[in-house]
Amino acid sequence: MTMPQQAPLSGDKKPTASSTTTSKLKALIADNFLAYYKAHTFHLNVTGPDFAQYHGLFEEVYDKLWEWHDTLSEQLRQGGDMYPFTLAAVAKMADLKDDAAGVTDCTKMIAATCSDLEELLAEGEGVYATADPALETVIGDYCADVKKLCWKLSATLGKC
Repeated sequence: MTMPQQAPLSGDKKPTASSTTTSKLKALIADNFLAYYKAHTFHLNVTGPDFAQYHGLFEEVYDKLWEWHDTLSEQLRQGGDMYPFTLAAVAKMADLKDDAAGVTDCTKMIAATCSDLEELLAEGEGVYATADPALETVIGDYCADVKKLCWKLSATLGKC
């Protein structure tokens, strides 16, 4: 008598993320990290009469992006791929411009961060379009958080 073969437990399955989705996710993670770093740099270097407001706003942005960096990277690992081990590898995957050097004007810092967040949102939507249902949920939540941060920055600039 042969025993029926037991279906693998979900943890036993080999992850199967499409290479397109994986590539897009890696680029999003790299850009998210660069946007995190730039927002943190702006947080550390902001000055002026509204220092406390802007210092806190940049902190909110970099805290949220750092939280998402971990979550997105874990999604990559769950899909069976490795996260890059070096900053050089992360920078090479990033599409965002590393253009924060010398930006000291608060309005320019906010505008640059808002632009980065808009790019992250577009990238997130691109990942969402090719993702499996489980990743769709994570990316949908990511996009909602990025959109809210972008709205706060735009409102601070008076663009709403």
